[in-house]
Amino acid sequence: MNSVVDEIREEGRAMGIEEGKKEGIAETSRQTAIRMLKLGKLSYEDITVYTDLPMNEILKLAEQLKDGSIASAKL
Repeated sequence: MNSVVDEIREEGRAMGIEEGKKEGIAETSRQTAIRMLKLGKLSYEDITVYTDLPMNEILKLAEQLKDGSIASAKL
């Protein structure tokens, strides 16, 4: 019985670690996109290619930078 519980617990732990990695990568991509947007040298299309973020996310970040509602990343 304990081995089944331990196995389920380990699977949950592994899933949590994987989810945390995905969230970390996504946050890094968002911060990279913010820096790129602030530089103003790349098109939105280029930023989507380099960050793997969808266009709607780039547009949202650009709007948030414009209205000041986003914490800016360091350049």
